[in-house]
Amino acid sequence: MLVVANTGDPAWPYEGSRAMADTLAGARLLTVDGYGHTVLGNPSACAAGAQERYLVEGRLPAPGTVCAPDRQPFAPPGA
Repeated sequence: MLVVANTGDPAWPYEGSRAMADTLAGARLLTVDGYGHTVLGNPSACAAGAQERYLVEGRLPAPGTVCAPDRQPFAPPGA
């Protein structure tokens, strides 16, 4: 199972995601060093690629993988 978590999630603390991934047999945590509740609200091409590889090919990202968001929150359009 792939668990995806933002480090700055106000609704679900990152440590909760880490604990969930540690509890589920064979799970892997994919960290997005960004803000917001879910990666959908703070897109990351890196995370999207990892999720696609998992869903299509069943491949988990390497342990400890950290993705950056495509842009920082509150950045001006086009930044």
